[in-house]
Amino acid sequence: MIDYIQKTNHAVHPSEILRDIIDDREITQKYLATKLGISLKHMSELLSGQVSFTTNMALKLAFVLDTPADTWLQLQANYDMIRSRLAIKTQMDQQYESEKDILPEFSDCYGNLQKWGLVKKTLVHKERYNNILDFFAIPSLQLLTNNYNLAKFRKGIGEPDIRSVAGWLRYGEKQFENLKLKEPFNVSKFKQSLEEARTLTNLPIAEASSELVRICAEAGVAVVFTPYFTKTYINGSTRWIVPSRPLIQLSERNKRSDTLWFTFFHEAAHILLHSKKQIYINWDSVDEETNALEEDAANEHARNFLIPLSKYEEFLENNEPSYENIILFSDTIKIGPDVVAGRLAYEKKIGWPLANRFFRRIKLEKV
Repeated sequence: MIDYIQKTNHAVHPSEILRDIIDDREITQKYLATKLGISLKHMSELLSGQVSFTTNMALKLAFVLDTPADTWLQLQANYDMIRSRLAIKTQMDQQYESEKDILPEFSDCYGNLQKWGLVKKTLVHKERYNNILDFFAIPSLQLLTNNYNLAKFRKGIGEPDIRSVAGWLRYGEKQFENLKLKEPFNVSKFKQSLEEARTLTNLPIAEASSELVRICAEAGVAVVFTPYFTKTYINGSTRWIVPSRPLIQLSERNKRSDTLWFTFFHEAAHILLHSKKQIYINWDSVDEETNALEEDAANEHARNFLIPLSKYEEFLENNEPSYENIILFSDTIKIGPDVVAGRLAYEKKIGWPLANRFFRRIKLEKV
């Protein structure tokens, strides 16, 4: 869009063409006005470009001058388009001057977008400005806060770069659009999908991720894998892009398979339990300003869906959580052993060195 606006074509009014024709044919203004059935004043305005060439006038010129009516209408449409384009370009030039001082705040965001090929590599500030507007599909940088409610993006450990967070979320929107899901959200089908998704934890991520996208799409839930953006600290997010379809967006933040699976089921819990109007972002920790109660509820739902609490407690009561026993327990409840090890380590039932033997390092591809 920005590239189109930046074109600086000269706007040629159809009156210029009409003047050339009557000069070539040695037709007087008075004679043409009489033939067209208009006043001499109107004829003068038409030839000077003060009035537009209407459909009625184009048809009259076609009859009197034996010229195609479509040609006059196209000339007028082109003129109007170019004039509007030039006016918008002027407005955008003025807007850039008023917003260029905040452009450095988008440095990290632009670096992330550039890394993943979402914007062109450039050091020219105005080009960066236009590329950012294009990517976010907004007419002003000031509107970014309105679109993504950036003020609420805080976390417990450090501060995320909120513009990079917005960029990551926007990338997810673009991936959502590319999926072109047809099915509306169906809660019963989604619950069935989660049962099937649970068994995918035993598969390699490359295979499991494609299957996860498919089964969730059948329930009207979009699942996308978005590369991690630096300084966002995001594991995943959930939001309703449209009222009939939610989006689960996952990243590869810490490269661990157990974290990816827990994040997915955590986000799925938000869909089943919480508001459609909220954006839920999964960070490693949250502060008191976030939706702590909803995050706790999503965590509990994910934990106990992946590993039923009664079976988990029974395992701990009757078994030493050794490498071999974790494998056997995982086989029994039909879930990936990395998921079991992750929970045991998080709850300090085993040490991280043992847990690390189960974790698979992942690198997500866009799906």
